[in-house]
Amino acid sequence: MKIFEGFEGAAIPGGAVVTVGSFDGVHRGHRALLQRVALHGPRGVVVTFAPHPREVLDDGVGLLTTLPEKIALLERAGIENLVVAPFTKEFSMLSSREFAERFLVGKLGAKRLVAGYNHRFGHDKARDFEALDGLETEFVAQHGEASSTAIRKLIAAGKMREAAELAGYDYFIMGRAGADGVFTPAGPEKLLPPAGKYATDAGVLTISPEGLSLHPEGLSPTPARSEELCVTFV
Repeated sequence: MKIFEGFEGAAIPGGAVVTVGSFDGVHRGHRALLQRVALHGPRGVVVTFAPHPREVLDDGVGLLTTLPEKIALLERAGIENLVVAPFTKEFSMLSSREFAERFLVGKLGAKRLVAGYNHRFGHDKARDFEALDGLETEFVAQHGEASSTAIRKLIAAGKMREAAELAGYDYFIMGRAGADGVFTPAGPEKLLPPAGKYATDAGVLTISPEGLSLHPEGLSPTPARSEELCVTFV
């Protein structure tokens, strides 16, 4: 998957087919949009934002996916091009038409926008991008129950099985396991379940107010060395 930091140099020959969103969790609710874009192979583009808009405009929110995790899930979904647009307060003031005209059409060369029926973006939360010359809009029905908000509530309550059913995969944390057993997620914004001990594919993950620690089952409570890990709840 090609990853572009911003829109410069991201023009897609032949006209891009693009979908836009935060895509936190890259879950079942996003699947229909991503499948439509993935069908277009090298012309398909996902545009997402970093930091998450709520981290800039609100008090922040625990995220289902850090940026490395989101990238891994989008690649698994078959997306060939990803634009990670820097999100700022100034950027948030663009209207939906300005955003579509300047960035989707102007920078990406987009010919089609794939969106959910209730999709809105831009400062005005309007859909006047539909009237933009040269940009066709394709509306796609999405999974009715799966949403980032619903999955966050389940994770926050420690309901990992229910969260996995809505997400379409087992919740996981990318991070680094230190030689002292301390496990550090890839980003401080990662949403964690409540304090306790959790079974994972890498051993028992202990979450406490002091932090996280990983204890490989049947082994000493520390890995042989510091290493990058992806810990999946089971």
